[in-house]
Amino acid sequence: MMVKALIEHLEKEIEVYRNLVEVQQTETENLISKDYRALYETIGRKEHLLMKVATMSKARAVLMAGIEKELGAESIANISGILERIGDGAEYDRLKECQAVVLSLVDTIKEVNKVNALFVEGSIENIKKTLGLLGNFMPKSVYKPTGNFYSNVPKGANLSEGA
Repeated sequence: MMVKALIEHLEKEIEVYRNLVEVQQTETENLISKDYRALYETIGRKEHLLMKVATMSKARAVLMAGIEKELGAESIANISGILERIGDGAEYDRLKECQAVVLSLVDTIKEVNKVNALFVEGSIENIKKTLGLLGNFMPKSVYKPTGNFYSNVPKGANLSEGA
């Protein structure tokens, strides 16, 4: 009975993971097109889904503990441990399928996240180079280390001196 509840829970998790993949792909599109307003909204949706994933994983842990008690097992660390204990059947097949889909979606999420991270890191490097280039055109300092004002005006050029 608890295994069936776990399967239903995993199917809901799969839907959330699919939504997360979709949001991450939208995030990539926003980064490429430099649409920062849409990126801000997309990141908000991503945060919401990540919080949902966190709460769902806690609920899955409660279901796993219930399955441990139901099967009389001392410690089941993951879904593979449940699969070993329930044997063949319809629940086994559905649970195995859910496990494969979840693992596949998690791998996809990691991959898209790496692509987005590389894009952001590249953008930061471009910003650093641009700031470095702009720094070459700026005067080195306005004040001397002693706190006195530094001026490029040669001596004798001020009208107030000697007039």
